[in-house]
Amino acid sequence: CFLGYFFNVEFFTLELLDVVPISPVISDIIKSVTSPGKALGLVFYLFCVTVIIYASFGMNHFSSSFQVTRYRDENGFKVTKECGSMLQCFYGIFHEGLSEAGNLKEFLNTAYVGEQEFPMRTLYDSVFFVWVGIILLNVITGLMVDTFSSIREDKQSRAIVLANDCFVCGTLRHTYEDLALGHDAPSFDQHLNEDHNLWTYVHYI
Repeated sequence: CFLGYFFNVEFFTLELLDVVPISPVISDIIKSVTSPGKALGLVFYLFCVTVIIYASFGMNHFSSSFQVTRYRDENGFKVTKECGSMLQCFYGIFHEGLSEAGNLKEFLNTAYVGEQEFPMRTLYDSVFFVWVGIILLNVITGLMVDTFSSIREDKQSRAIVLANDCFVCGTLRHTYEDLALGHDAPSFDQHLNEDHNLWTYVHYI
């Protein structure tokens, strides 16, 4: 509210994130991204290394293919994407490769059959697509899905323990039911909720 009132109204949209700590599902989704942070960082490192290698090979062997004119700006002039240095090549491949899910077609001229560089260009483009677009991006997805599943399983395990173990006396549900206390005796659920209610014990402490 402070930023939106004194600077720009667009900051008011950040208040929509108030639902994040309230919703357990959204909280689990965020944890599935933050928990495997080290592994995701290593995958990102592999991607950056791949882009550096491709920028080096691309600048030295396919520099002509990186001179791509794709669109016109607001003044009507043609804008050319260039790869005149390692930094330009790195930025171009990083941006286009990541945004296009490993497809470099927006940053490279099309190689046609019969051209001298066609076999190497086919290998160059295909390996990048398979390594980045298929393997690395799917590894990222797999890490987040596995973490989310692990979080859900942990919650289910805790729920099972709370439903079948008495926190106060340590009696298990199946042990209590095997005592054959009779029809008038309270059930295990009544034992948990009334006789040994967890919050009653907490208030007593």
